[in-house]
Amino acid sequence: MSEELTNLAKEDTGSQVALLAKEISSSIGDRQLQELIADATNETQVAFLIAEDGAYVAHGNEGRVGGVMSDSFSEEVVRHVLGGTHGVVVEEGTGRLVGFSTVPAAFTKAVLAVDESVVSAPMLRIERSAIVQLVVSLLVINGAIGMAVWVVFRPIQRLTRAAEEVGAGNLDIHIDPTDMEGELEVLTNAFNQMTTQVSGRTRELKKLEELGRAILNSPPDASALPEVLGKHVPLMFPDSEIEIRIFPDQTLLRHPDDRQPVAASAWEWVARQSEAQHIPSGEQPPWDTQAADDALVVAPILAMDTQEPRGGIHLSLPGDAHDASSLLPAVQSLAAQVASALNGAKVYAQQLAHESVSRELALAGQIQANFLPDALPEVPGWQLAAMLQPARETSGDFYDCIPLPSGRLGILIADVADKGMGAALFMALSRTLLRTYAVEYDAHPELALGAANRRILADTHAGLFVTVFYGVLDPTSRELTYSNAGHNPPYLVSAQDGNMIRELDRTGVPLGILEGGTWEQRIVQLAPDDVLLLYTDGITEAQNAQKAFFDEERLQEIIRANLGRSAQDIQASVIAQVADFVGNAPQSDDITLMVVVCGSAKGG
Repeated sequence: MSEELTNLAKEDTGSQVALLAKEISSSIGDRQLQELIADATNETQVAFLIAEDGAYVAHGNEGRVGGVMSDSFSEEVVRHVLGGTHGVVVEEGTGRLVGFSTVPAAFTKAVLAVDESVVSAPMLRIERSAIVQLVVSLLVINGAIGMAVWVVFRPIQRLTRAAEEVGAGNLDIHIDPTDMEGELEVLTNAFNQMTTQVSGRTRELKKLEELGRAILNSPPDASALPEVLGKHVPLMFPDSEIEIRIFPDQTLLRHPDDRQPVAASAWEWVARQSEAQHIPSGEQPPWDTQAADDALVVAPILAMDTQEPRGGIHLSLPGDAHDASSLLPAVQSLAAQVASALNGAKVYAQQLAHESVSRELALAGQIQANFLPDALPEVPGWQLAAMLQPARETSGDFYDCIPLPSGRLGILIADVADKGMGAALFMALSRTLLRTYAVEYDAHPELALGAANRRILADTHAGLFVTVFYGVLDPTSRELTYSNAGHNPPYLVSAQDGNMIRELDRTGVPLGILEGGTWEQRIVQLAPDDVLLLYTDGITEAQNAQKAFFDEERLQEIIRANLGRSAQDIQASVIAQVADFVGNAPQSDDITLMVVVCGSAKGG
């Protein structure tokens, strides 16, 4: 038997159990449950009502009440029924069709179990009815058995051949019932109705497939979605009026174009639903005070990430309730395809936004890198090395070497107390101001810091601040005049006694905090081959996978172990050992390092 007939049997069972659930819901209090269930039970099927735990509340065989569904059905069937809201499942081994549907009031689900095989049931009914007709004809027409056989057998042959055509995939076959009589006419009409329904469902599936391909081939931003829906959806539901909307008020499709828009109260109701619903013609919709002339099918369009209604479908169909309920699967599939297209557009927009931000950050990083010195100045007899390794595209750290009058050199390292684009902009402002006032107050680091602080507070209101170490180095006298605005104290390591490390302590608060802030100026004397190391806390606070810090002690040991080597070698050793310590853990902060090795003789 073809897959189309199997699907038809399943649809028929699903429709029956849905109507049974609706009748139970609307009749509670008017009729006994057992009576309703008994009416739905016959020789080929049994109906029953179950509670949430699968216990029988009512059963076509009244003696089963008090038992549980798992006594009579496989574990897989019970799991499907208890876990879903509605549907039809085929029981392996027995071929039974088990349809189930939630009862809106009082109980959990109504279930209809069809005992005939899902494969043979449709044709068995046809063949049994034909045999009944043949037997009746033989009994009634006693005098003309041969003629009766010919009269009856010929239509049966036509029915059999038609059934074989359906099994071969020809769903458009139709039998003329004009020369049929009695039960054969009934059978013929039922057969024609069956093939019409199956053919309709097949066409719906084909149209849904075509719609899906069209959506996939359309622009990913869903800009062409209204056009695609307008081309395909009316062909899927040729006898219907349909409107598709994205909440709150974007209409994707209204067919026909001149129909009145669906009432806002209907959309408000759909926005509170989680699955498709149908309202038979002549019944009052939940959102209205009057009965509807047409049968209606409404379905929410659920967002794929939150499963919250993002839009809805409203379809009106001239005809009875059975026709409307048969469209539920197609309308649900349409809602799912629209939801998928909208989700794809959302993901595409997020991707574009991410790419745009990434491009902007990369450009900002390039611009920011231009703020750093292209090359460090050459001071005869002295060695300088510096590097900056940002944790992100942009950095809040910076360093600078500023040429000053009389051969002096300004040495600066700084760290903005934040990350991201805001810190990068604050860094650019701070670097510009510090470089400007360093030249203006070329022998007074404390005055340069004070002037920069006043301008930062006057020009910005971001609540950010920056730690700064700024020193003026005189290569001839080997004197370093400095002020430390809340920065990690640099290390001055004696070449004569490697165990003696002097910290150039803080002489004031970071810039950007106090309007009237002041900073002390201090002077230190360097000796030949001494090492001055300036750094940001991205080094000492670097963490490994166990969340341990690199800390100051490790950094000091590296300096001691590398005394006598070049500035470049010392820098490379520090960075390599930080990387070994961190391992595969992500870099959490910017890393900036500057190394100065003092000249070995006066004047160079």
